[in-house]
Amino acid sequence: MSPSGGWQATREKLDGDSLTLPNLVIAGVAKCGTTSLFALLGQHPEIMPSDVKELQYFYPLAEGASDLPPLSTYADHFRGWAGQRYRLEASPRYAWSGLRVIEALHTTLPNPHVIISLRDPVKRFWSAYRYLQSRGRLPRDLSCAGYLELCERWIADPASSPVRGSALTVGMYADYLPAWFEAFGDRLRIVFAERLAADAAAEVAALCRRLDLDETGVAALDVTRRNTTIEARSRLVARGVEALRPLTRQVFRARPEVRETLRRFYGQVNGAPPTDTLDPAVAARLRELYANSNANLANLLTRRGYQQLPEWLVHQ
Repeated sequence: MSPSGGWQATREKLDGDSLTLPNLVIAGVAKCGTTSLFALLGQHPEIMPSDVKELQYFYPLAEGASDLPPLSTYADHFRGWAGQRYRLEASPRYAWSGLRVIEALHTTLPNPHVIISLRDPVKRFWSAYRYLQSRGRLPRDLSCAGYLELCERWIADPASSPVRGSALTVGMYADYLPAWFEAFGDRLRIVFAERLAADAAAEVAALCRRLDLDETGVAALDVTRRNTTIEARSRLVARGVEALRPLTRQVFRARPEVRETLRRFYGQVNGAPPTDTLDPAVAARLRELYANSNANLANLLTRRGYQQLPEWLVHQ
């Protein structure tokens, strides 16, 4: 792909092997099991995960940036590399961030393999809504139906809605996946969150085969689900924790196990089991909104050789 944008003229240039950059990227999609997938693949002895998830190094390009931080700041997240075949990072927002991000990954990283995880977009939207509520990012009294209405208004006219509609548009996978296939071809692999949840070891084994990695030991992986959405007992505490996230990411960058312990502690202290379910009328509206994209995605994946598609793609 030809570059579009002036960022490449000013970014730091690679000098042989002086910078250790990722060559395996989980590029999306948020609320589709990317945290679990990152943790699972990071257990393989031939895969070194970045010291923190969601580096988002290239994301500023999606917001119009003409330059990026020095590549050395990106490579620093892999400073413990000990010769593993793959260096893994996961930044789920990359998937829908546009051509400039795709081109940046394609031209900057060393022949990277890309993984994008998808999920029934209706359930993904519901999960995204609950996540935003749990983090105090949406008004407490804003229902899912009201949030969907605001998202639709945003799509029609961004200036007319107080919230961005990306929670809705992110689920229209067929709008942005063709560009990823064009850039990466057979080095792009689509996985489905439903299958990852049902049999994580089998999905990781399939990815290992794609990456030409030894499957030995996959059955012994810790398949505990990560980053599941919980309701917040206290929205005040939730907003405080959200405000501190950038600081904890920086302070505990080299200690991901500490961040995981803190995350679990927060879940125990301020988490509560879900008490609501998706309104059938909202689900029906979402299915209507996603129908065309799902049909196009099913055709795209079938042409790319994918078989046994999940139910939400088969039954349109």
